[in-house]
Amino acid sequence: MLRRLPILFILILLLLALSACGGKAKYLMTKQTVCDADGGVRYYILYEYDKKNNLVKETDYDKDGKIRYYTTYQYDRDGRLVISEKYIGSKLESRAVYKYDDEGREIERKLYNDSGVAYSTKIYTYEESGYTEVTYGENSNLQSTRKVTMNEKGDILRVEHVTSLNLKITEEYAYDENGYLIKCDVKSEDAYNVYTLFIYKRFKRKSTCA
Repeated sequence: MLRRLPILFILILLLLALSACGGKAKYLMTKQTVCDADGGVRYYILYEYDKKNNLVKETDYDKDGKIRYYTTYQYDRDGRLVISEKYIGSKLESRAVYKYDDEGREIERKLYNDSGVAYSTKIYTYEESGYTEVTYGENSNLQSTRKVTMNEKGDILRVEHVTSLNLKITEEYAYDENGYLIKCDVKSEDAYNVYTLFIYKRFKRKSTCA
C-alpha cells in the first residue's frame, strides 16, 4: 500500500520567451520551487535551454542552495532527445538512451547505471487514442504498465498505472476552454486521493494543491 504523501504547495516561475512558433509566445519554465504545507522551501530546480528552446540542463538544489544533482540532455538533428545523464557532483549516476520509430515517436527508453549496465527498459506502443508504456527490470521481469489516453489535441486525459504488485493508480486531467491544464485528480486503490489545481494569470502560472 502507498503511504499518504505530504501535500505540497508548488510555485512555478515561468520565463516568457518569444519564438517563431505560429506567431505565438512560448512559455519556458526556468525555476520550480517546491514547498511543504507550512510554506517552507523543500528544494528548487533551475532549467536551462539552448537556442532552439530545448531543455539542456536541469539542476536540483536543496533549500540552502546546495546542488543535490543535475541532469543534462542531448538531442539529434531533428530535435529529439537521445541521451540524458544524471550526475551527483562530477560523478555520472545514470544514463538514459532513447529510440524512435519512423514517425518520430519514442519506442524505447533504456536506463543504465554508473557502470554501464542496463537496469530498466521502457517499451512504448501506440494506439489511436494514446499509448501504453511497459517497464521491464534488469532481468526482463515486468515491473509496471502505464496506459495513457489522450484527446484529439494530444492532451492527456487519463493515465492508468498498474504496478508489479498489481496496485492500480489512476490520474485524470481536466482543461479549460483555452486548453490550459486546470486539474489533475490522482486516485489509488488504498483510498489515497490528491488533486492539484492549476491557475493561470497573465504571464505567470501558479498552482496550488489541496
